[in-house]
Amino acid sequence: VTAMAVRSRAVVLPYESTDQVTSGVLVDALAAGRQVVATELPHALELLGGGAGIVVGPGTIGRGVADQADALRGQSLG
Repeated sequence: VTAMAVRSRAVVLPYESTDQVTSGVLVDALAAGRQVVATELPHALELLGGGAGIVVGPGTIGRGVADQADALRGQSLG
């Protein structure tokens, strides 16, 4: 999964469990300069909260993910 994230233009991380605490794929995607949309979890809030990506509420990633990805297309993550 990490290899695919590094090769992609954007990464969507729809975590279903609210018990998810951390994400190695999230870290790798950000380190590779990829745009990220992730479900709200502590690690995502910490890493994406400053504008490095978009954090969405649980259960919402499937609805409107295209709109969120469109919003990211114009953003630089540098």
